[in-house]
Amino acid sequence: MIKKLIAKSVFSLYDKLGGGKIQANYVVIKAKHEANKKIDADNINKYLLENGFKGKLEDQPLMSKADISKRMATANMDKLHSFAYTGGSYGEPFKIPYSKKEQ
Repeated sequence: MIKKLIAKSVFSLYDKLGGGKIQANYVVIKAKHEANKKIDADNINKYLLENGFKGKLEDQPLMSKADISKRMATANMDKLHSFAYTGGSYGEPFKIPYSKKEQ
């Protein structure tokens, strides 16, 4: 218990000395996860159509790493927000794009 308190205090101090960006990002992410926003199937289907997919989300096949890599070669980088990376425990880390458009 005391170790946890010390660790949280040190982390908090480190974050504050660095401008508080970690805590600010945490608050935004936590609020997004707690928001009671329903998924709108029409918006998802429109997004898929705009990005070269045909049919509804449930009709789409699973994508392999090779499929994602092929699509990344032709992706419009202006529409991408950032990337998530896998750990690469079975080889090279893999990057997955995040769209700027919120659904």
